[in-house]
Amino acid sequence: MKFLKIITLLIAVSIMPLCAEAKSNDKKDDNIIDAVTVKEGITVTEIEESGKVKFEFTGSHAESIKKNRLKVHNLRATIIQTDGSEIIIMTEVAYYNKNKRELTTDQYVEIISGDGVMTGIGMYLNTEKKIFRLLKNVQIDSLRKSDELGLNLPK
Repeated sequence: MKFLKIITLLIAVSIMPLCAEAKSNDKKDDNIIDAVTVKEGITVTEIEESGKVKFEFTGSHAESIKKNRLKVHNLRATIIQTDGSEIIIMTEVAYYNKNKRELTTDQYVEIISGDGVMTGIGMYLNTEKKIFRLLKNVQIDSLRKSDELGLNLPK
């Protein structure tokens, strides 16, 4: 009987570290940070329920700086408008917040649309709320030809 108690005690003592390690591993899983590093090209696409692409951006590389927030380098974003025309946005570094669906930067930004180029320093874009702002030093250059002003002036 004494022999059985000793074996039971030895088994219990040998199993205890395994149980403690399993519990400590569970705690580690709760603290995992959403970490992503993309070294060669990244593409993020937002698709409507209908399956139509409404917003997409690419970058040469990216890294997560917080959970659900990416720092994207050499960003080129495309916004597809309801009429099918595209607006292209380019900047060296931008931050994408997946939860808020925001794209922001404090860098030089160039925007190209069908009829012009707009540049500025700093940008805020929220694709869900459809808000876009250039923050400062905004310049607009029209690419239209002089006979295509489209003002519909009476003759």
